Parts: sequence; C-alpha cells; structure tokens
Amino acid sequence: MRTFTATVFFTLLGLLLLSQTAQAQTVKIIGQVRERTELDNRSFAPNPHLDPFHLLRSRVGGAISFNDNLGAMIELQDARTFGASRSVLNSGAASLDLRQGWIELRGLFDSTLTVRVGRQLLIYGNERLVGASDWGNFGQSFDGLTAKARLGDVTIDGIAAAIARNPATPTYTRDVILAGLWGGWKTAGKPTDPAATIQGFFLFDNPRSDSARQNRHTIGIHSNGVFSGVDYEIDGAYQFGDYYSGTARQDIAATLVGLRLGYTIKEAMSLRLGVGMDMLSGRGSDSTKYQVFNTLYATNHKFYGHMDILDNASSRAGLGLQDILVQASIPTSATTKLAADLHLFSLASTPDDIGIPGGTTTVGKELDITFTAKLFDALMLQMGWSLFDGDPDRLVLRGRKTVSWGFVSGTVSF
Repeated sequence: MRTFTATVFFTLLGLLLLSQTAQAQTVKIIGQVRERTELDNRSFAPNPHLDPFHLLRSRVGGAISFNDNLGAMIELQDARTFGASRSVLNSGAASLDLRQGWIELRGLFDSTLTVRVGRQLLIYGNERLVGASDWGNFGQSFDGLTAKARLGDVTIDGIAAAIARNPATPTYTRDVILAGLWGGWKTAGKPTDPAATIQGFFLFDNPRSDSARQNRHTIGIHSNGVFSGVDYEIDGAYQFGDYYSGTARQDIAATLVGLRLGYTIKEAMSLRLGVGMDMLSGRGSDSTKYQVFNTLYATNHKFYGHMDILDNASSRAGLGLQDILVQASIPTSATTKLAADLHLFSLASTPDDIGIPGGTTTVGKELDITFTAKLFDALMLQMGWSLFDGDPDRLVLRGRKTVSWGFVSGTVSF
C-alpha cells in the first residue's frame, strides 16, 4: 500500500487532470490537519494514573462540479494515535481510509431532485440521531444513497445506507441498514428574529449483536430558532418495533425529549445564559416492553457532557438518562470565546423499576469549561477542562468519586 503522502499526491493529481479533461466549472480542494492532546484521568479505578496521549487527523480531497447537473467528490482521511504504530517506518497506512467518495446528479427529470450515491456524510438536524460525530478522531461516514427534493420552502430527504454487510454463508443473516425520510421547513424570518426550522423524520434500522437483534423504527421532530431574543432548540423522538434477546421478544417503546433555551444579553458583552433538559428513557418494570432509547448514529459529544462518560443509554446497562443543563458563554474578543456547561445527571430508571434495592437515581455533576480562538482564518485553537463529581451511592460508574479530563487542540482547515 502506498504511504499516505503518496496516495494524497496521486489523488489530487487525478482530480486536477479529471477536472481539466471534463472542463469542470469548479474544482475545490479541501483539507484539514488536526492535532489534539488529551490528559485523561477519567478512570474510576481505585488507583488511576493520568494518561496523556495525542491524536492526529489529516484529511485531503477535492469536490468537482462538472456542470449544473453533475458533481463528484473524493476525500481521504488518515487518523492515528501517536506511537500506536510502534514503528517509525512508513511501511503501510493502516489508518488511511476513504472518508467521502460520491457522485451527485442534480436537477433530475427537470425537477429539484438531487441524488447522491457513494460514501458520504449524513448530517441532519442538530445531529441528535444522525451526524458526522466529528469530535471523534475518525468521524462517521455512511455508504449508500440519498435523494433530496425541494418543494418551495420544504425539503425532503430520502436515506438508504448500508451499515454492516453480513455474508450469506453458511447461513443467511440480514445486512444492517439505515433507511428513512427526513423533511424540513424553514420560515422566512425577520431582522429581529432569524429564520426558524421545523423538521420531522422517520428512520428504520435493524442492529444486531451476538445476543440481541432489533427491527427499530424512530419517529420524531426537531425545531430551532429565535423568538423575541430567546434562542431555542427542541427535540422529541419515539422508538418502536421488535427487540429479540435469543428467542424472547419485547415491544420497543422508548422516548427522547430534549430542550435548550438561551438568552443573549448584548449590554453585558453579549453574555449568553442558557438552560436545558434531556430525558432518555431506560429499563422499566414492564417486562413486555424494551424501553431503552438508543441515540442511533448521533454526535453525542455536544449533548451529554464533554467527558463522554454518559453519552448513550444503551452503554449504561440500559438505565436511561436525565440531564439538567446550565450554560454560560461570552465572546472575550472578536475571535475568542469562553464557555462553561454544568450537567446534573441522574438515571431515568428507578431502582424499584429494575429490582435493585437501595442506591439512588442521582449519578453526579459534570462541569465543562472550553476556550476557543480562531486565528489567521484557517487556524482554530481550542482547549478545555472537565470535572465529574459522582454521587457516592450511584448505580453506574462505580468507583472513584471525582474524575477529570482536559484537552488542547489545533485545527488547520482549507
């Protein structure tokens, strides 16, 4: 396999030659290099140690628009942890992958229909359920097809993605897919109150593991905007379908509710104060129902605390999550911003519901402090520190009462 540098060179050369041959209207070369150093002390073990490590992500690609009806894109990504290869020899590129590679047909049948097929990003709403998950070093891409149509102020997206391919031998097992519809409507807006969006969706996926399989349907709404100076964000989703554990079957009946409200005080250096609430259902006393809400293919990092220790109900023994959020942020200059988020975590399931005597539904508190600076247009610097203080009688994340985590990150994008 070629080294990452050689692969990038020949990819860009091919894109440029292709653009000249096809007399493309536009060719846009894109790229990103991001280094992030993390100081990880999130272990709940009795005798932990601070684990410093470094993550490097490099992306390069090109988007070509041949004409008004045809476009294509190729983007490569190399994502690695410093020292993980255990060698300085450029003998391979195990971490090199195709992040995007698609063809796009626009204005099909003299309509507003656009079809994109190939490896691509799926980013919908505020990424509560389907997103790029770009905080992670690898991010998230999907293999499949999307079709977008516009009817006035309304857009409708059709989604069909292959999540996992299962071989047909020795016995046939269905492939795991994600499919559905996502519609949106955007208001005209006013100078005092910018445009608001209202979105609705239906998604189907069929995840499976060695012990469980599902036919899961997710329906819901998302809305965000500004009303009389108050910015808001509302999410609601309901999951239903079939959950099988071995031969035992349960009806899926799970819910998510999310709310964010904020107000910016322009007279106080544009200080923004905000509050929020998230409720993700978990296991209940009704044994015929599977009530654990799953956030599917979401960008969870920006919702449930930056430490990512309470990011998905299914990873906490299915006990769900309730999160009360208090926020404050202020632009310290034209290019810098300081923000603080305080999360108050508790479980959606009560000990009595799941047959656990004693204990408490309270999990703990997390404080996230982040400083962001944009320099030289292309350079973004970010640093943060987080502290989690757990309830001594909590049912999850047992062990040490207090853990911490910090990071420093620099990103150059072009």
